Amino acid sequence: MINTPSFFKISLLALSCGASAFSYANELHLKQGGAVDASEQAAAMVAQRSAEQVSAPGTFTQTEKVAALDDSHYLILDSQPLVPAAVKNLQQPSVKVPLKTSQQRVSLSAETAAITPVCPTLNIDTLYTLNNSTAGSASCYHFEITQRAKTTVLVVGQNAQTNANLTVFRHEADDSLTVVGSSANAGNADEVVLALTEPGHYYWYIDLVAADGGAFNFAAVANTSADSYELNDSLALSTPLGDKLNNISGNMDSTADVDYYHFTALRGQDTSISLGDSFGNNEWILELYNGGWQVLGNNLTHNLSGLQANQVVNVRVTPNPALSVDPSHNYQLSFGSKPAIFSDYSVDGESNVTRVTYGATSTYLTTQAYKNLTWGATIKDSSGQPIEGAQVKLRVDKSFADNPDGYVHYVDYTLTTDSSGQVAGNVTLGTCSGSSTSQPHYEYKFGTKNWWQTEFNYGGWRIEVPGNADLGVGGNSVPYVVLGHLCKQTYLGSE
Repeated sequence: MINTPSFFKISLLALSCGASAFSYANELHLKQGGAVDASEQAAAMVAQRSAEQVSAPGTFTQTEKVAALDDSHYLILDSQPLVPAAVKNLQQPSVKVPLKTSQQRVSLSAETAAITPVCPTLNIDTLYTLNNSTAGSASCYHFEITQRAKTTVLVVGQNAQTNANLTVFRHEADDSLTVVGSSANAGNADEVVLALTEPGHYYWYIDLVAADGGAFNFAAVANTSADSYELNDSLALSTPLGDKLNNISGNMDSTADVDYYHFTALRGQDTSISLGDSFGNNEWILELYNGGWQVLGNNLTHNLSGLQANQVVNVRVTPNPALSVDPSHNYQLSFGSKPAIFSDYSVDGESNVTRVTYGATSTYLTTQAYKNLTWGATIKDSSGQPIEGAQVKLRVDKSFADNPDGYVHYVDYTLTTDSSGQVAGNVTLGTCSGSSTSQPHYEYKFGTKNWWQTEFNYGGWRIEVPGNADLGVGGNSVPYVVLGHLCKQTYLGSE
C-alpha cells in the first residue's frame, strides 16, 4: 500500500468543466489503448524518489494570481473602425501571421534527455483502461512529450465506489521529479490537469482513495497548436500585459480554448482594446469584463476612460461556437494604453532640395523630394506618458497621374513606436518622369538669384494612427498633404 505524501497534492491547476471530462475524452476521438492492471511497484519508486527530493516547479511556474474581478463599470467612449471608411486602400494579399516570431519561437521538436523511466511507458493521445485497483494503492505510468504542447492529463469514468486522485510529474535530466500539477476532486468526479509541457518525460501518478477494482480510464492529450501566450485558459492564469499598447498574435488551439489577458492602467490612463480578424470569418469572440462579461465587436477599437490609477482591465478571447476551430488562423489583439496625443511629426525630402516656390505651380507642393522621404512622429497616452507599441502609418501616393480611376492609391509604411513613443523611418520614392512642369522659379544662393524649371508629379501623403481617427495628419476635409515628387530640374540662368 502506498500512502501518497501530502506535498503531492500541491495543485498548479485544477480544471472545472461544465461537461464531464469523460465526454471530453470521447469528443477527442482518442485511440483505444487497451487495459492495464494496477501496479504498485513502479508507483512506490516514484513516491520514494519524490519523498527523498525537494521538488521545485522548475520551468512550470504558476502565473501570479489575478485579483478578483472588479465589478465596476467602465465607460466605453466610442468604437472606431480599425481602418477609416473614408480612406481607399490598395488590395493587399492576405498574409497569415506566424504563430510566433523567430525570436519567440520555441523548438516544437527537441531531443528529450535520455532517462530510464521508473514506470511502464504508455502512449499519449490514447485512452487506457485501468483494472483491478484497490483502495490505498497507487499506479504510475510514463509518457513522453516530443513537442511543446498544451497537455490535458485526465482520469475519467470512475464508478460510484471509486475515488482516484491524479498527480503529474516531470522526470528531469538529473533524475529528480517535478510536480507539474495535480487534481483531487471529491468522490468519483473526473480528475484533470492542464499544463504547458516542454519536450520531456512525464508520469501519471494515480492515487486510489477508494476503489472496488472497477475499471476506469486515463489519458494524456497533447495539443501542439498552442500559441506562445499559453497557458492562459483561466482568470487565475491570465496573461499580464505591460505598460504600453500590447500587440498579441494568438490562436484557438481547440474548441475548449479560452485566452485571458489583463492590463493595469497604472496612471488611470485611457485604454483601448481591439481584435483584428484578417480572415473575415468571425472566428473569435472578444469579451470585456464590465461588471459581467460583455461582447465587443471585432475589427473595431473600443476605448475606455474614467479608469482609476492601477485599475485592472480583463478581457478574454474564445472561439465562435458556430464555427469549426482552425489553429492555423491567428487573431490580432491590441490591448493597452490608448494613443491620445500625436506630436512632433515630420515628413521631409532631402535637405538639398531646390524647392519649387509658391505660385510656380497651380497647387503648392508642401512637401518636396527627389528620391527619398524621412518621417517621424511621437505618440503619448492620456496621461502624457510616451506609448510603446502604437502603430503609426505613413501613407504615400507619389503620383496621382498614375491613377486612371481618379482615386488616391496609397502605399502604406507602418512603424511601431519604441519605448520613447517615437517612430522614425525612410521611404524610397525612386526616380520618376514628370507629368507636370512648373513655371520658372528661383532660389538665392551665395547672393545669386538662380532660375530653375522643374518637371514633377503631384502626389500626397497622410499619417494615421490605426483605430484613432482623431490622431494623425489628414482627415475627411483635407485628406492629404500635397507631395511634389521632383523628377528633373533645368537650370535657366542667374541674375
